[in-house]
Amino acid sequence: MPHTDRPFNRSPWENGVHMSDIFEGVKGLTACKNKARMEAFEALISAMSEIFGAERVSVIGNSEIAVGIGDTKDSDGFTREVCFTVKPVIKDWQDRKTATKLIEAFNRAEEAEAFEISKSEAEKKAEERAKAKAEKKARDEKARAEKKAKAEAEKGD
Repeated sequence: MPHTDRPFNRSPWENGVHMSDIFEGVKGLTACKNKARMEAFEALISAMSEIFGAERVSVIGNSEIAVGIGDTKDSDGFTREVCFTVKPVIKDWQDRKTATKLIEAFNRAEEAEAFEISKSEAEKKAEERAKAKAEKKARDEKARAEKKAKAEAEKGD
């Protein structure tokens, strides 16, 4: 049931059916993930077409989209399209074990929190590096000034 004509900010209700019901009757993890991937893919095509224009949106793989975000000039002066790609990846919603590893269920809230913590730690480290660099620069400038003053004092003697 293709939904490429859906608006980007669609209601979770479509034709009286709640979107969470799209998986009703779908059996098995792979089939469910395939259905979710197609729903996400169609929603992304619709959204990207609405935002950037349908002429700038192309399907380049089974579930991969390329979008021209704008144009620029290359070093030879020719106009080139600047693009990005989008490929929906359906995350596991339950733990599962393969022959070689355990795949844990994806938790969006936990991942977002972990990202914020990681970003905060990176910012703190960057601030510490900038502070250490500024302190070193001040020490080096002071040492150069003292060395120059000493050399001038010896020269004056």
